[in-house]
Amino acid sequence: MSSRRNLNPGQSTVFTKRPIGLGTRLFVIPWLPDPNVPLVRFSWHIELCCQHDRVEQGAVSVDISSGAGALVTVRNLQPQGSAQVWTDYI
Repeated sequence: MSSRRNLNPGQSTVFTKRPIGLGTRLFVIPWLPDPNVPLVRFSWHIELCCQHDRVEQGAVSVDISSGAGALVTVRNLQPQGSAQVWTDYI
């Protein structure tokens, strides 16, 4: 498991993924300072040619196995509210 990283609004981080044939999952747990703030939205994309951003919202566990062995960038899209993100791979 990778270390947990805190993403404040607008911040991003990069994770590595498992080699071909082995799956990788991305985990996100939002932290909202105010219950009236909407759930944290974030995007992730694989750092390969022609890969588009995928947008998610709230606490999720996402299979990011496509493009195995590549890097994946995760970005907090909210103007407020942070999130902890990590993968099940180092």
